[in-house]
Amino acid sequence: MSPELMIIPSHRGRVEFDRRGSTLILVLWTVGICTLIVLSLQVSAFRQSSAGADAIGRVRAKWAARAGVEECIAYLAWETQHAEDSDPVRLWNALADLSTGELPGATWEIEHEEEGEILEGPLDAHSKLNVNLMTEDQLMLLDGMTPDVARSILDWIDTNDDPMENGGTESSYYEKLNPPYEARNGPVRSLLELELVFGVEPELLRGEDWNLNGILDENENDGDLSWPPDNADNYLDAGWSGLITAVSKGPGFGQSGEPKLMLATADLGEIEDRLGVDVDQAQALKDYASRGGNTLEALITTPLSQLSTSNSGNGSSNNTGNNNGGSSNGGTGGDNGSDGGSNNNSGAQVSDLNVEQLRRVLDEGLVGGISRNVPGKINLNTAPREVLELIPGIGPTLADQIMFTRSTSSRGFTNLLDLLNVPGMTEQQVVAIAPFVDVRSNVYTITSRGRATTGRAEVELLVTIDRSELPIRIIDYLER
Repeated sequence: MSPELMIIPSHRGRVEFDRRGSTLILVLWTVGICTLIVLSLQVSAFRQSSAGADAIGRVRAKWAARAGVEECIAYLAWETQHAEDSDPVRLWNALADLSTGELPGATWEIEHEEEGEILEGPLDAHSKLNVNLMTEDQLMLLDGMTPDVARSILDWIDTNDDPMENGGTESSYYEKLNPPYEARNGPVRSLLELELVFGVEPELLRGEDWNLNGILDENENDGDLSWPPDNADNYLDAGWSGLITAVSKGPGFGQSGEPKLMLATADLGEIEDRLGVDVDQAQALKDYASRGGNTLEALITTPLSQLSTSNSGNGSSNNTGNNNGGSSNGGTGGDNGSDGGSNNNSGAQVSDLNVEQLRRVLDEGLVGGISRNVPGKINLNTAPREVLELIPGIGPTLADQIMFTRSTSSRGFTNLLDLLNVPGMTEQQVVAIAPFVDVRSNVYTITSRGRATTGRAEVELLVTIDRSELPIRIIDYLER
């Protein structure tokens, strides 16, 4: 080949090829960066979308749980004013029917645990003994209780600042702690407050129910996997909190739907109308209630005709010599002045209360004034056997009989006189336990769990409500 025809590779071509390669690499690198940015934006958008969905789900769950609470409040408000159309069994069946429901996008469920069984509806605070009513002997029946701790609890509640002998604790001890504080010297307001008392350990008070919601949660039934310690036996051991409370209140409303009637200050006409008694009986009841130390339950064993205005005791004496029903002395009947005997100056005997009248007196009447801080009594219709045994005068046998009578009744206990249907129960025993028991409740704790229908959002509301006055008040509210 001639030199003229030889083709010599151009350096310029190699340069162009290198440029094309570099451009391709740059393009690929740019595409990769853009892809990473897009993926990052997608991940971020997905996370934000998920967070938004979770937030929306949580909002829906919260308001579903609140809807369950409001359903219970609405029904209890209605039942308070229409109690004569209700009974304990009907009340609890209605609350159970309201324990589940749904809103768009979420549902609610209201439950509590009792003696290892999950029950629908709110927890009755009156199913437990109010610690503010307990004696040292009753406190000593709690597992792990010691005399020092029992007396420290009583010192915390009493109105003075003097330690009890042989183990009491007052502000002089608590003021030396860091941080310092004083003893309440008044009614305990919550079970958690008890943990401020000398010797009260959370493990004893709460047991496995560490959040005090009355339900066996997963972390309370997994052994040593998580706090609190538990035995994973599918049974909620709630410690003292399963037997005692601090929030139950009295006296509340009668079956008439009206607040309890203060007999000592009520108008005679109102006593007649509310209790279905005649004017002489109304005056005798008014005089009886005006004297300090008398109780309504004493009327179970003492006929009204045997009460005397001169009797300053508990109404149980048999002054049969004076049959004027306590109103013949013309002015010795408390704040009634000379009107106290105006109805019976003729010597006419006051008629004894019949059974229906006595039931109304026990249900509607009240001796003494009304206070918002009166500790509530135990509800015979909801208290478990272990709580009944804490009541003075009720042992294991009588507790079993009460539980049997309750379970075989279609209406439950509607009046203290229904206790006379319990085998072996006497009138004297009814009078003895009456200061501790009742048949209606004012305070309920509602554990309402709302769940979103999509996703995993769940909200639990722990709400304590009080219907001792209307409108019903929320006295404690916790969201988690």
